[in-house]
Amino acid sequence: MKSQTNKLREELLKLEEPQDRLKVLKNQYEGETAYVIAGGPSLKKYDSEFLNEFMADKLCMSIKQSYNLVKNVTDFHLLNFCNFAPYDWTDNNSIITWAIFEQFHPQMIFQNNLESDLFIPIFRNNPNTGGGVGPNKMIHSLAERGDWDTMKLDHTEYGFNQPWGPGIMYEMAIPLALYLGCKKIVYAKTAMGPREIKSVAAATKGIYYWLKEQGVEWEIVSDTNPGYEGIPRIEL
Repeated sequence: MKSQTNKLREELLKLEEPQDRLKVLKNQYEGETAYVIAGGPSLKKYDSEFLNEFMADKLCMSIKQSYNLVKNVTDFHLLNFCNFAPYDWTDNNSIITWAIFEQFHPQMIFQNNLESDLFIPIFRNNPNTGGGVGPNKMIHSLAERGDWDTMKLDHTEYGFNQPWGPGIMYEMAIPLALYLGCKKIVYAKTAMGPREIKSVAAATKGIYYWLKEQGVEWEIVSDTNPGYEGIPRIEL
């Protein structure tokens, strides 16, 4: 966990609007490596003690339940309501960040007294079918469209809204790491449905080279990940 995270969280909680809170974070982790901890099978190679020691001085983004393994060293806890599970946020110092893709999600968060420091609105970017519903919705996803520039949190076309990934990695983790000023992203991939796996895996080549154009390295902690073979595979 980085030393500036607690102070930044205090600053953004003084603000009401999600857009203003996000602006507090712009380039605040300039040059850092973002470690995205997800619930994929590669995570089983590392016990909780090792992960907490390794992440003690690093920028750590935990996706959903992986937060339970590295709670005390997590800078950003990334969440949505897909397969939601309860979390113990007692003495929490992480910036709790939600993907919001339904109008009623903020109300659900407030009514259930869930921790929330930052919202990132997600929209299904298909103007012809009311948001991308239907059997062919994946063709309108970021992964299949490949319009990577729209992934940026400060992209002017969509403003504060993020295009549908699918998945937290494309909708939140990578965009947030770029916005924070990170120069490397290291992650272990989460599980998805069969069509999502095919689409997202196929898209990794494009996004890998797009990230290189942005001056950002991308590495995967896995020897079984189905993504582009040119992405370096590493061990922690």
